[in-house]
Amino acid sequence: MKIAFDLRPLQIGHQNRGIGAYILNILERMPKNDGLTYIFLRYDSSNPIDKYNLGGELNYIDVVIKKRSFSKNPIKLLLYVYSNLVPAFNKLKRHKPDVFVQCDYLLGAPKNLRTKIITISYDLIPYVLRGYYLPSWRKYVGFRHLRIRSRVRLILHAWFYEQKYRNGIRLLKRSKRVISISKSTTSDLVRLGRVPENKISTIYPAASFRKNKQDVIIRDEIKELVKNLKGPTILYVGATDRRRQVKELIFAYNLYNAREGAINLLLGGKEFSTDSKSLDPKVKQEILSSSYSDTIHMLGKITEAEKKYLLENSSVFVYPTLYEGFGLPVLEAMEAGCPVITYRNSSLPEIADGAVLFTEEYGGYEIYISLCRILQDDKLASRLVKEGKAKAKLFNWENSANQFWEEIMNCK
Repeated sequence: MKIAFDLRPLQIGHQNRGIGAYILNILERMPKNDGLTYIFLRYDSSNPIDKYNLGGELNYIDVVIKKRSFSKNPIKLLLYVYSNLVPAFNKLKRHKPDVFVQCDYLLGAPKNLRTKIITISYDLIPYVLRGYYLPSWRKYVGFRHLRIRSRVRLILHAWFYEQKYRNGIRLLKRSKRVISISKSTTSDLVRLGRVPENKISTIYPAASFRKNKQDVIIRDEIKELVKNLKGPTILYVGATDRRRQVKELIFAYNLYNAREGAINLLLGGKEFSTDSKSLDPKVKQEILSSSYSDTIHMLGKITEAEKKYLLENSSVFVYPTLYEGFGLPVLEAMEAGCPVITYRNSSLPEIADGAVLFTEEYGGYEIYISLCRILQDDKLASRLVKEGKAKAKLFNWENSANQFWEEIMNCK
């Protein structure tokens, strides 16, 4: 049996997200027997097989394709658009895989009736929060305040991504099986993607503090910072895109400092660095204008070991998100024994109900009230730590991988 696995998500940024954790934990538990041949599809820009030590003693074939980058050159731009909207898998097809596993439905899959497609779906956030992430290109036609060139650029950009996501939904529909990471995502696939429910299997992720070469490093400056902090510490690790309400967190932080006493705020993630160009301007302004900015510490990109260390040494992890396909950061905080405050929505009650403190409404004031409850009630904080650890144990990579590979083997 020949099983093809698309490794390209590990080369385009997903390796640092929940998608990467899911892929790598599944691949680390690949069945090993003489009857299986694995085919790894990757870009020529790097080698995730070597980087993540995926080959091992496996019988595998390495299929390398050219990665086209965005360019302002008209010809190269057309090739970039075409390769994304009409992806070719000629090199892969030569090896005639029985099964093709796609970990990112935007990357496409071969159209070959003899190859059975299995697609992993983490979420349909661009459809759930379409106004934030997938506005129609028609929206920009009426932007008369912009120059024609800028308006055309926005229209083409929106059209391009609209087409990519439409192709992605088509792939989900034609897949032999679809692996969903939560019941919430399964519901969205049926409701928004019109994917038949009987072809979807829900296989949960689990908490995963990875231990690759760079991931075991804890910087001395982080250890020194944590050691010298006085008072309770709030931790947030993540991005500042529009579904993460970091502005509301900073509002709650300011309010707590003003009314209740001094606390600290640690912000982890590649956007929280001094030279970051992707930090949301509104979030940046909130940080700079805070009366307590001297106790707001932007840590930049952190390793897995640093994330675990920070969770173990923080008073509370606040994750103000409007939507999650699964909510891995919440589960990781629970496993590390850090009390959690988050919004009640999407998959979060499914994985954390009874083990975290949910705000019943959105907004910074609700986070402030929750901070007061946890930071001023040791019994509540202790209960959340205990319940969180117990709940996190219910999610296990061994069980998830066994379910996943059973799905693959049943597609013979």
